[in-house]
Parts: sequence; structure tokens; C-alpha cells
Amino acid sequence: MSGMYLQYLTDLNGIVQTMTVVTFVSSGVPTPVTFCGDQTGVFQENENVTVTYDPGTACADLISAHKV
Repeated sequence: MSGMYLQYLTDLNGIVQTMTVVTFVSSGVPTPVTFCGDQTGVFQENENVTVTYDPGTACADLISAHKV
């Protein structure tokens, strides 16, 4: 995991939704994934992790994250 930030979006009902954008790097290729909710306590910058998630529509639901 090489970077992370929070993003706030307002849905059609005016409710603010928190999302966490995490950038993973595999074989030198960065891939951002947007997770539902505040997941900042799960990840540490420059940490090697294996992640399982359900991609969802607007954001991914985090199922598990394990340090490698």
C-alpha cells in the first residue's frame, strides 16, 4: 500500500458518505481502490498487505486485510 486519503461525497439524499481511497502497488503498477467508510485505521503507509474485498458499485466493502 503506497498511499491513502479520505474522500467525502454527498449522496442524492444529502447524506455525506465517507470513503477511503487506498493505492496498492503490484509489480510496480499502482491501483487505487475506494473503500466504503473510514478505513484509515486498517492500513499503514508503505505496508505490504493482502486485501479481500467486494468491489461494490460506488465503493468496495473491505472483508479482510492482512500484513504480509
